[in-house]
Amino acid sequence: MIFFVSDMFTEQYKGGAELTTEAIIEEGLFPCNKILSQTLTVQTMEEYKDSFWIFGNFTGVRPECLLYAAKNLDYFVVEYDYKFCK
Repeated sequence: MIFFVSDMFTEQYKGGAELTTEAIIEEGLFPCNKILSQTLTVQTMEEYKDSFWIFGNFTGVRPECLLYAAKNLDYFVVEYDYKFCK
């Protein structure tokens, strides 16, 4: 199973990133679930740690979830915008 994590999906906003993500999900060959970044928990990540995770715009993800993902999940990040390092 694949999990997409993002701040918004097309259900919340019809922007370019959201429409692109929706096209990827719709055309994918595997079952996908959407999780709004602000609702993501470490418990959910632990429960589905053997799944593949895709993070889009994820400013709403809690720091402890990002740390868990980095250490325990198979994932990649889809970037639609430039990010500046602090």
